[in-house]
Amino acid sequence: AGVGGPGSEGPASERGCTVFVRNLPYDASDADLTEAFADAVGPVRRGWVVRDPSDRDRNRGFGYVTFALPEDAGAAVGAAVKVKGRQAQAQKARPKAEGGGAAAGAAPGPPVAPAAGAGGRARVPSGFASGRALKPDGWEHRSACTVALGGLAEPGGAGGVDPRAALKEARRVNKGKALGELHPCPAETVAAARLASDGCTGGAALVAYATLKEARRAVRKLHGSTSLPGGALWARQLGGEGARVKSWRVIVRNVSWKATEADVRDALSPAGYVWEVKQPRKPDGKSRGFAFVAFTRRQDALKAVTELGLCHVSGRPVAVDWALGKDKFQEYERVKAEKGAEVASEALAPPEAPPDSDLDDDDDDDDDDGGESSDDEEGREVDPAADKGTMLSALNAVLEGKDGGA
Repeated sequence: AGVGGPGSEGPASERGCTVFVRNLPYDASDADLTEAFADAVGPVRRGWVVRDPSDRDRNRGFGYVTFALPEDAGAAVGAAVKVKGRQAQAQKARPKAEGGGAAAGAAPGPPVAPAAGAGGRARVPSGFASGRALKPDGWEHRSACTVALGGLAEPGGAGGVDPRAALKEARRVNKGKALGELHPCPAETVAAARLASDGCTGGAALVAYATLKEARRAVRKLHGSTSLPGGALWARQLGGEGARVKSWRVIVRNVSWKATEADVRDALSPAGYVWEVKQPRKPDGKSRGFAFVAFTRRQDALKAVTELGLCHVSGRPVAVDWALGKDKFQEYERVKAEKGAEVASEALAPPEAPPDSDLDDDDDDDDDDGGESSDDEEGREVDPAADKGTMLSALNAVLEGKDGGA
């Protein structure tokens, strides 16, 4: 397969948005190329390296990147962008001259489609839109770069944030840029992503960002924000580590009855971004003396347990441990007694890619020394294959800019 091909850069909306990139490491992947330019320049629609026909595990040292905006493609030319530690060189890719050759003085034009795979089907760069459906091998990364918004007004409903204002705010927090939006979010996607079980109420929408960094920043800026009329926004990554907030949850014990959720948040924020604080209360409104704190990353929750285990909330010392089911909590206490808190915290911490958490927020039990009760989420069985198909459909709709279904 050659680097060139007849025709132009692609759809009219993408012309002027593609750059030719040379000096790539031979082991760089589509994702490496895409992430490097998205982080350094701006939103990328797709990026791909040109593979060596004799060795599909190697590239030929060059590739192409198509940006969402022509301005970003211009900025990429001459920009200092490193791909896997190596300085890449980008120049504008132009349509091929009539007869198949590149226009004089121009970089080779991109192929009409990336290198073909088995059966002659074009291989779509993992996780990015290209005018074709997102492939299954790209859905996990793309879902982690997509943010679900909740708390939106619904037709005939009472209250909620204006969806148009919310989507505008979601773009604003990322310098006005987003790869795609979907509103309303289909009900089956809300169910597959367990949005309601994490507190999403009202209408929902999806916003796709170019990178994981952008998605995480959007969640920090949007979740709990009351800057727009109609109430507080709810925000969480659709997939990936940031979607497992119940897994990255700790329990804070010995909390003063006078302490507020804001006090708890301030005390644990040094560990990382605090996504949620829940302070269970008795029927008379008094605090039960403990709180649950959810993070969006495992490393932040682990840091809270290992480094903030004896911090103070409102001047009172508290204990910070993993929020575990009763059986795991007892095992944690045993390991802690034998080998110390730090060893126990690491040993009993949720794995990097844990199964969906069964932890429950029931606060009917007055005992603040035990773990949480375990309960199946809404009593429904999880069908990974069906959920994956549902998520793929929604992600394709976001990247294609379609309206959501009912």
